[in-house]
Amino acid sequence: MQANKKCLALVLLSSLSSLGYATSVASLADESYLFSLTLEELIQIKVAVAEPSGEESIINTPAVVSRYDTKSMAKFGHRTLVDVLNAIPGVEVKVSNSGNFTVFIRGLQDVFNQKVLFLLDGTPYYQFTHSLIPLSGIPIEGISHIEVIRGPGSVIYGTNASAGVINIVTKKEGDNTIALSMGSHDYKNLGGYLSGKLKGNNRGYIAFEKQTGGQFNSYFDRGFSTLDPGEVELGNEASSVISGINWGNTNLSFSAFKVINTGINTEANTSNNGEVTENSTFFHIDHLVEIQKSQIKLYADYNNYHHSFEFENSAAISPGNSVRTEFKDSDKNYRLRSGANVSWQANQYTRVFIGAEYETRSTGNYHSTNLSNGEPTALLGSVLPESDISESSIYSQLDYTYGNMRLTSGLRFTNHETAGDYATPKASIVYNLTPVSSLKFLYSVGFNSPNGIQTGITGLPIVVGNSDLKPEIITTYDLAYSYSENNTLLVANLYALKVTDGIDRKANSSGPGLVYVNSNEFEHYGIELDFQKSIKRVMLFSNLSYLHDANSVSTSDTSSALSPEYIFAFGSHYTLSQSQQIGLSYEFKTERKTASGDKSLKASHLANINYQYQHDNLQFFVTLNNILGSEIREPDVNKTEMTIQTISDTTGFIAGIKATF
Repeated sequence: MQANKKCLALVLLSSLSSLGYATSVASLADESYLFSLTLEELIQIKVAVAEPSGEESIINTPAVVSRYDTKSMAKFGHRTLVDVLNAIPGVEVKVSNSGNFTVFIRGLQDVFNQKVLFLLDGTPYYQFTHSLIPLSGIPIEGISHIEVIRGPGSVIYGTNASAGVINIVTKKEGDNTIALSMGSHDYKNLGGYLSGKLKGNNRGYIAFEKQTGGQFNSYFDRGFSTLDPGEVELGNEASSVISGINWGNTNLSFSAFKVINTGINTEANTSNNGEVTENSTFFHIDHLVEIQKSQIKLYADYNNYHHSFEFENSAAISPGNSVRTEFKDSDKNYRLRSGANVSWQANQYTRVFIGAEYETRSTGNYHSTNLSNGEPTALLGSVLPESDISESSIYSQLDYTYGNMRLTSGLRFTNHETAGDYATPKASIVYNLTPVSSLKFLYSVGFNSPNGIQTGITGLPIVVGNSDLKPEIITTYDLAYSYSENNTLLVANLYALKVTDGIDRKANSSGPGLVYVNSNEFEHYGIELDFQKSIKRVMLFSNLSYLHDANSVSTSDTSSALSPEYIFAFGSHYTLSQSQQIGLSYEFKTERKTASGDKSLKASHLANINYQYQHDNLQFFVTLNNILGSEIREPDVNKTEMTIQTISDTTGFIAGIKATF
């Protein structure tokens, strides 16, 4: 423990940055030296997720935002979306007992309503609970970069952006690629990207991916009171496609994915024969009209989602039978959104952004059925009845810039069909201390409107909904300092957040299982630090996240028990020659607290090594995972009571080849 404290003290002294690593890594070029950009170019790297009216430099944007380039991150051995997101301070991605991903930002999450909004090219990628972020359903070859806001983004993006926003930005043009990789645990991946010029300056693109295997076994040390500890063998199969056409000022896009996870270890059942299937299709169109100093954007999108959950020998639902829970009619399970916004440059100092949006979220009949040899034999009952919820919003943002100071204020007013009316404000001050540094003070409020699961789920002994739920409100304060000079990036960020009317699951006093309620207030405080330095052929980075639960671990804040107090990450990349590169990444997490206050999850260490060789248009690579052979232990994110999940056999490799043409 003393050594750990010394390590953390060194990081605090040497890694005062939370945006820099993201900025510089996103800028790495495929050359023998790590930095090909000048200081001025580094400072001006643009992001869009925090500025809906247009891209903005990271130093000046009124948000704590990071930008990561997936191609560059691969040099450190980060070859998946999960790897990249886990490298961001304040962000954790966890695997549930059924192989699905849950994303934490600043220790906040919920199994049936994530507090992190997932965007695809700035558009919400909806699933019926907003809970299952499809990280396995986005082809990595089609991704340009990832932008992450830590802290609420609800003024612009609405519900479920209370803890943060993840924006996956696809490639609109670039080199065509095809990549094939294989690895341990039966991992196989085939992906590619194609783009081409259409009539005039118009372009089209398509990316695809097919992946199997790569999941690890899961053992539960402490099961539910009704279930003995046990081990399941997790499996994964994912296929996806994204495509689009950029035609003048009009953009059209289509994406689809299917994910099958096998092996289930839930509150009701432990089964190596369990299977979760997800299907989703997504359409989006937007059109931009420019009139003098104004830009008008019209947009609409449609997202359909289907979910099926099948397992054997359910102890809690139907002993001795196989059970399938799925949407009876997936066409009735969708999200339909339309809106318009206007960006107006009033004068050299003032910019006004206003918008209006209407959204309908429909949930189909989600029901359970007994099975015999895979065929339905009896309807057990509806788990979630059909429902339609509409939500309308108007929002605005005012920017005033004078000299070295930028003042921003915003407000969103939302009418939710069942939860009523509520307003969410934001305000910020960005002051440029020098041409290469800035100081930011940010105040923002985010909200999560209750979804259909939380208000209407019934027919299960595990959990029931509550139609009287109020929106969950998260108020956040940030103080951030950023600095960039001489290939050094240095940023420190302090934050404090308070959750009011948090939506949580509690013991049901009027029946079996759990019930959704609005909990008491609780608070988090934290530090997010990063340091990044490039010296000729060597690039180093380190970052540290610190999370303090001001309420200790209380029943009002069950999610805090799932996050470590400290997370430290370190990476080094060395260019051996024009054609060879080697990288190392390391992550350390302190021991976890449980709801009972003890620390039953010991500290964890994870180290990976990556080697790349480039020959003309061919790239060969190999990544060695968990080279220390460390045991990876995580709390199960699907449990309200603390159960411990041990992910076994995580030592392995991925090797592959990529052709560019």
